[in-house]
Amino acid sequence: MAAAKIGVIVALTNPKSALFFGSVFATFVPADASLFLLVLITVICCVQSALQHAITATVFSTRPATRFFATFQRWITGVFGLLFIGMGGTVAASALRNQ
Repeated sequence: MAAAKIGVIVALTNPKSALFFGSVFATFVPADASLFLLVLITVICCVQSALQHAITATVFSTRPATRFFATFQRWITGVFGLLFIGMGGTVAASALRNQ
């Protein structure tokens, strides 16, 4: 249960989540949306997030998945690190072009 508590705290305090949902809401939710629609969107996002985290935790805690990650951790981390650097560079270049 302690791991679940830590997971919730990390998820709720993650600034990437706030940026993601802020950008999605600003882009796709009309400014004059009703309270019902806003509550419905929030409930759907919470349910989807809980399901996604539960499925991900279940799948990646299996013995084959943990063994695979332990074997290829350095490669996986490197590839995703390069992807994030590339995405950050793309955003920075785009911002500089738009000045």
